[in-house]
Amino acid sequence: MNLEPEPESSPEWQMLAAARRRALAAAPLTDDSAPFGFAQRIAARAMELRRNENIACWTRWSMRAAACAGFAATIVALIHSGSSSDAPLLSPPALEIPGLSSL
Repeated sequence: MNLEPEPESSPEWQMLAAARRRALAAAPLTDDSAPFGFAQRIAARAMELRRNENIACWTRWSMRAAACAGFAATIVALIHSGSSSDAPLLSPPALEIPGLSSL
């Protein structure tokens, strides 16, 4: 059971409603407010851009490191191809497999 009076019948409500009607008559309401959820969408997009900015920075540095490694490998290959020795740049490792007789 609700003992409180309806808000529309209270004198405060009538006074506020009359003030609102007068304000609308003096200056019509223009809807220049942002749509519902606009601030949340902007904040989410900013956080996504920040996250993507970190990934983009990491990608840029990775690509630079790969380019430097490729450049260094090219220089080493050019220097090695110009030498007259037939010895390989790296010698393959020797692999000794023990036989059963050595146990």
